[in-house]
Amino acid sequence: MGPGIHNNDLLLVDVTDQKFSNFGIYVIEVRGERLVKRVQRKVDGSLILISDNRAYEPESISPELAKEVHVVGRVIWRGGLV
Repeated sequence: MGPGIHNNDLLLVDVTDQKFSNFGIYVIEVRGERLVKRVQRKVDGSLILISDNRAYEPESISPELAKEVHVVGRVIWRGGLV
């Protein structure tokens, strides 16, 4: 998720926020893999996973697969080495 979030950064995650209520950065689990991504929910129920690293294209998750996405929580703070 660089340049915003780097390897070994500390993340404060609000685990009470387990729905995509707002556009934001979430820790999600998809088929056993944990990811930190910006998530945009579309009207049709699909999700767009967006990385801050421009080397990665946004990824679309179909409405069917979106039902399998588990929201661990919403990232509300990041800290790292200076």
